[in-house]
Amino acid sequence: MTDGRNSMMAGGSGLAAGIMNTIIKEDVERVEVVLGPNSALYGPNAHNGVVNTISKDPRRYQGTTFAIDAGNQSVLSFRLRHAIKLSDKFAFKVTAEHTQGNDFTFNDSVYVGNNSFYGPVRSVPEIVKTFQFKHQRGEAALYYSITPKSDLIVSYGASVNSFLAVNNVGRNQIDGWRFSYLQGRYVSPRLFAQLYYTWTNVGDSYGIASYTRDYTNRLNSTIPATTLGLGPIVGKLTPDEAQTNALRFGNRFKESSGRLNSEVQYNNAWDNIGLNMVASLSYQKDSPNTFGTSLADSNVPGTEGSNLILVEQVGGAIQLEKTLPAQFKIVGAARVDNHSVFGNLFAPKIAIVKTVKDGSFRLTYGRANAAPIILFQSANVFGIVFGNGSGVSYVPNGANPANPEAVKITDKLKVEQIGTWEVGYKGTISKKLYIDVNGYYGRTENLLSPAISVGGRALSVGNINIPTQNLLIPGTVTNNALAGAAFSTYFNYGQVDAWGVDLGINYYFTKDISLGVKYSYFNSDITDDNIKNDANRDGFVSAEEKSLNTPKNRVAATLSFQNLMNKKLYINLSVRAVESFDFYSGSQIGTEAGAGKRGVVTATLANGSKVNYFKNFNYGPLGGFTTFDVSAGYVLSKTFTVGAAMSNIFNTKQREFVGSPLIGRLFSVELKAHVPYKK
Repeated sequence: MTDGRNSMMAGGSGLAAGIMNTIIKEDVERVEVVLGPNSALYGPNAHNGVVNTISKDPRRYQGTTFAIDAGNQSVLSFRLRHAIKLSDKFAFKVTAEHTQGNDFTFNDSVYVGNNSFYGPVRSVPEIVKTFQFKHQRGEAALYYSITPKSDLIVSYGASVNSFLAVNNVGRNQIDGWRFSYLQGRYVSPRLFAQLYYTWTNVGDSYGIASYTRDYTNRLNSTIPATTLGLGPIVGKLTPDEAQTNALRFGNRFKESSGRLNSEVQYNNAWDNIGLNMVASLSYQKDSPNTFGTSLADSNVPGTEGSNLILVEQVGGAIQLEKTLPAQFKIVGAARVDNHSVFGNLFAPKIAIVKTVKDGSFRLTYGRANAAPIILFQSANVFGIVFGNGSGVSYVPNGANPANPEAVKITDKLKVEQIGTWEVGYKGTISKKLYIDVNGYYGRTENLLSPAISVGGRALSVGNINIPTQNLLIPGTVTNNALAGAAFSTYFNYGQVDAWGVDLGINYYFTKDISLGVKYSYFNSDITDDNIKNDANRDGFVSAEEKSLNTPKNRVAATLSFQNLMNKKLYINLSVRAVESFDFYSGSQIGTEAGAGKRGVVTATLANGSKVNYFKNFNYGPLGGFTTFDVSAGYVLSKTFTVGAAMSNIFNTKQREFVGSPLIGRLFSVELKAHVPYKK
């Protein structure tokens, strides 16, 4: 969230805006993080936590700020913020940023060939158009004070982005992806209301792996393009023809999606009885349109479908907070939503807080819902990943594709339901020691899986048919039996328990020297070899179905020196350690076993036969590194400050995600000027 606005992408992806968000760092006042299930107040998909970025009010943060950053990898960034209070009624701000640089050079392996007319199955390096990334973003906001205590705020923001992005199939060349919003807010002590619209347009973005595969295969085909029947579909092409074919819609994305949100929130307090109340109503309408290039919303990729996807959610919530004797406080909240696909959803939350001297103990229970995002429901990506909102029709390996009775349908997705107990303490132990510790135990019904392999030939997603020639792994038919076909989709596990501990410690040696340490432990019974973890219902729990996909242990520490050299210098020294862990999602794999060769997952079917699901190249597990960082800043004058930072000082091998380069040493310097506004 940003300023209370849902800043997830509109449309099919359902992803956070992340580096495509429109806010610049000079306009960030603070970031609020609320952990755990929070559907009760924040909506049906706030199931694991909420991050809300709050921007600066131009009436309290006036003036002009300009910053320039430069660093290795040819990184260069310019940022501007200008804010003025024009009168007692009006104020405005504008921000802008241009950032560019080069990603670390890395060409993932793409598997081409079919042991037939495309030649032997082999790996080739992906064809990357450019390793340069570029982000241009900006916002404008007008504040109007209706009364001294009530404001009307209208804001608009947009960004245009180009970079390399990883998905569960390979990497995407993001080229001109546009993200924008228009928001109106009414803010007063008792009432908050907002109405906003969010747009997503993917520009000329495309899938690198599918582009590389099709370009290479058609360039090396042994079948002349003039051959009747197969020629136009799989025949040999010239380089220019192969380029055009490889960039067709389906490999190239097309999307023009939008989302409408509205919310009204009322709060009141009755101090005489120690009661506070917050009540809200909200509405959301998602209108994705990917022209059949990433969702099953058109039978002809690149053209608008006749029956576009529409998802609506309407809900209401109430929270009551009551102070009790002996410094106890109880908080209760409940939310009811109606989802146009998944029906009515209920999410309660209750917390008991006990204040003890300079701290407080808390015990909470929260239940939240995660409706499958539109991508999980209706995906149709590169002929390999399909949505499971209505079930995927397919012919399993070993069956006769010509027999209608052989067709199966996957169990369609249900809403994920999370219930979590938490106990914790936060407070000052002594004048120098502050601690925040909590333990949690959660049970999830219908846990949504990452994309998991299915052995068979996909036929349709809902009412959208999938031609065999559009499948990445269609398999072969011998003696009326299908073999070697595969696709990926999303499933629900039956029930999964998870538990963990988060610990934060801050120790102040002096008022200007402090040490902060954060430790996190997480575990789950999803790692058990239990048939309940058979998400794709093939009778076998494969390695990808019981992978935690996250480290069990993580620790980070920062030693801070503030107000040095006559309060002009600060220095931060940081260390971060991440435990090694295996990762599976769709075609992506990163594991210790099998590292250094093509990834494969072996499953033993109910009849005792073994089947291999081939993945992308396996570069090894993620994590397994300890990195050191340093940052410093110095006040040159009332106007100018200078800063410098270096991450991964010792150039440790740091792979943060599958299909991504090793992140090496990064350093940057920053010069910032701030000129206060004088009326």
